[in-house]
Amino acid sequence: MYAFRDIVKNSPASGSLSHIQTDLFKEFDRIASATYESDWDFQDDVANVVLSLKDPHTVYQKGQCYQFFALQPFVLRSRMNAAGKQEIWVSDLYFYATQWPQLNLQQFVNNTLISIDGQPALNVLLQWAIDNEFESKDPGSRFNRVLDSHYQQRVGTIFPLPDNTTQTYVFQDANGNQRSVVVDWKVDVLKTVTFDSSCSNAFSDASVKIADSLDTPLERRNMMRERYPAMKAKKHAMRRDNHLLFESKQQQKPSIQTFNLTSQVVVTRIYDFEPADSADFLNTFDSLMDYAQDANIPYMILDLRGNGGGSICLGYQLINRLMHERHPEGDYDVVEGDLMGALFTAGATQMSYHDLFGMGFFSDQSGNRVTNLNWYNNARLLTRGGATSNYSQPVHHACKYKDYPTDWVFKKVLVVTDGLCGSTCAVVSTHLADLDHVDTLVVGGIHGQKQQYFSFPGGQVMGYSTLLQYGQALGLLNSPLMPRAFPNGAQQSFTFLEIYPWTILNSEDASVKRAAAASLDDPRLTTPLEFVFDPADFRLDQWNFADDDDIELWNMVVPFFQQNPPKL
Repeated sequence: MYAFRDIVKNSPASGSLSHIQTDLFKEFDRIASATYESDWDFQDDVANVVLSLKDPHTVYQKGQCYQFFALQPFVLRSRMNAAGKQEIWVSDLYFYATQWPQLNLQQFVNNTLISIDGQPALNVLLQWAIDNEFESKDPGSRFNRVLDSHYQQRVGTIFPLPDNTTQTYVFQDANGNQRSVVVDWKVDVLKTVTFDSSCSNAFSDASVKIADSLDTPLERRNMMRERYPAMKAKKHAMRRDNHLLFESKQQQKPSIQTFNLTSQVVVTRIYDFEPADSADFLNTFDSLMDYAQDANIPYMILDLRGNGGGSICLGYQLINRLMHERHPEGDYDVVEGDLMGALFTAGATQMSYHDLFGMGFFSDQSGNRVTNLNWYNNARLLTRGGATSNYSQPVHHACKYKDYPTDWVFKKVLVVTDGLCGSTCAVVSTHLADLDHVDTLVVGGIHGQKQQYFSFPGGQVMGYSTLLQYGQALGLLNSPLMPRAFPNGAQQSFTFLEIYPWTILNSEDASVKRAAAASLDDPRLTTPLEFVFDPADFRLDQWNFADDDDIELWNMVVPFFQQNPPKL
């Protein structure tokens, strides 16, 4: 059922994207015949095979015994120094830095980080991004994620453990003085876990050097959100609030906020496409469009940094409102197989169009819900990665749209990301760039190297538990085709649908574009968007992430509306 099972055997060369060469069937046969010293070694081998796909929709998470973070205290960032070289520095301490009371860590804040364990710090982080990071096939975007959290906050369910019990840093202050410090790795349990005898026997002495910390966890908090001291976060929030126009109200942390940056520029900041209330989300954006029309504001920054996706129909509804396209949906298909066929066949008679496997969940090129399984049964034979399989005919999401809420069209929209714009976010941003000629700007990454503005468009993700729920609802749970639940609480997700690139044939209506493109011999029509390198128009050597100072970054972006600097 994994949509990319063929192409990952030997992915096509495309810009700076990683060349994936993973034969999943061979790898899992190897694992099945191997002998492991401990459960951790087995779990780590499985996880590393899946990580090699560089597909955040497809992740294996180890079971309950491994739900912990391995932690270091420094918030790392990158910058360009006076000599025009990229370097690493410490911008702050994580909130849990008090767990090293014997060390004066504050003295290293704002210092340049020269080396980690005797190797140049930049090289260490770049190599770790190549070897372990998975949130994009683009190395620059993976480097951004490593900086943002993953190197210093390693999730035990996904990543390998540190090689050593300590990490040695060499810092240099503004006066050129160098100092070193040795910092122990600490462990924090992600959530309440019962460490019974099976967990205590899960590790081998050879593979784990910090496991004895697991029974003394730090305070259990949300690691990914509460990363900075409260005063710094409050300062940035106050600066944003001075410009805030509208925000979604139905959740503790808004999914969307809009700002009046200047008399000529508004900003729409979308953190994700999974709000508590989609209508509230869209009303917030409608209010921004009405405001821009009333004030005659010509420019909008669409800030999608760190947006991991969410509801695909919500993304298409945003395009519908912003660009007045009635059917902006993309082309999707599924790779065929016995289990996939059984699910769609059973769902056609047992489920409604609201359900993924129900008849009418997908639509045809004209936007009408499908009324039979011809799109699945009339398969296409495609060869990818040296393997040939049956793929369905293209289908589309059957999303609902309302009449355009305003006639306003911005003179120019600029999409800003850190390359970590995934899933629905990737679909929205690539549609805007390829069909609506919106310029794109990416921040961070690797100096001097082209970088994508999006990460993993995939198509659509399915979790292992969701698959089992569908199996139960359709009476297939005991079928020999249906996999069994993991006995140890492990989780697996995978890319279920794949989306294709938007072709260069532009139209106000995507269905017209598809009809015109259908007769063309364009290789982009049979290569999933996930494997097509599409770099940003512009790039800033500015490593700003989700919790940094938004106003400062947006002001750096504004000149790109007025100037035409050379594109990468």
